[in-house]
Parts: sequence; C-alpha cells; structure tokens
Amino acid sequence: MVPEDRQIGGREAVGSLNADAFIARKSAQYACDLARGRVLRMKDITRRGFHLWRREAWTFMVQHDIATKVFQVDRLRFVSREGDSIPGHREGQDAEPVYRFGYWVVARNGSADGRWWWAQFSPMIPSADFEDLIGKARTEGTILGPVSPTNVTSRGGGANLRFRSHSAGRAALPAAAVLSAAGSARRDPRPGRACCPRSL
Repeated sequence: MVPEDRQIGGREAVGSLNADAFIARKSAQYACDLARGRVLRMKDITRRGFHLWRREAWTFMVQHDIATKVFQVDRLRFVSREGDSIPGHREGQDAEPVYRFGYWVVARNGSADGRWWWAQFSPMIPSADFEDLIGKARTEGTILGPVSPTNVTSRGGGANLRFRSHSAGRAALPAAAVLSAAGSARRDPRPGRACCPRSL
C-alpha cells in the first residue's frame, strides 16, 4: 500500500471513522483542493519528470461485501508537465479528461494498521459492483456522457481499447458549487479562505 500523492491515506483508526465518515471527509478535502487550485503530481515513466493533473470530479462507493474497501473514480484534466518526458509517452496530450480508478482500504500491516490507505494496485471490482459504480459515477457527473471505443488494436492476442467521452467539452462544476455541495469543509477564519480538513 502507498499513500495517495505521497500523503498518508488515513490517520484515524477504523473504529472512529467508518466508510461513510471517511467518504464525507475525503469529499470535503477534494472540494477544498479543487477550490484552491491544487493539482496531483504524478511521476513520468522516465522518473525524471512529472505530470500535473487537476481532479475535476470524483465518486466513491463501498464494495458491497467489504465494509472497509472504498472504490474511487476520478475525472482528471491535464494541467502541465515538469522535467523530462518521453515524446511517445506523453500523458495528457489530448485536451479531453481522463478517468482514474482506484480504491481505499483499511490496512492490516505495520504502522498503517487500522488506517484508511490508498491502495497501490489496480482495483479488483466484483461484477456485482461494477455496473453500480459506473452508474453512480455517471449520475454524479464524474463520468461525462456515454463512452465508446475509438479504436481497437490487438497485441499479444489481447485487445487494447481506447475510450473517448462524447461530452469531453462539458465544463466542470464551479469550485464554489463543489464546496457548497460538500458541506463539511471547514472554514478558515481569515476572509476569503477555505480550510481543508486535516489529512485522513
């Protein structure tokens, strides 16, 4: 397990922060991040550069049979690059948003034991949850419009699909609206500033 964006995913024991409370706090944190213009900094494949992304929207859903596993779907938009990158492997070269699937889980090892933690690997999503997760992400506006494959290539006997959103040009919700919807973001006493919740 690794912390998302190099930050510890959870600092509270699961006994004091169930999945619903965790989701509420992460949503408030993400709304604050969006309002403040914070970006996600991801390493380039060369390890000598970074890709910067803005999280425009997100959806959470608890796995139906594991109360301590929460799926997360992000809609990300490319902002800029830092350092070196390989021309043939330049994430974000299209102006369209991209979607990231991940998950949080209550860790059961070492210093992370009992804390919500951003999982290192791709999520294993039960068939019972997959359609519900996609449907929830569409309903909440994280996934924009229908998606369809634009091309299919075969490599090593497998099919590689690339999907495009038909509504890629749709504007993201204003940050103020997202903050208002989150509801639980704390307010900074200084005028004109919102304060993000403490890291979970």
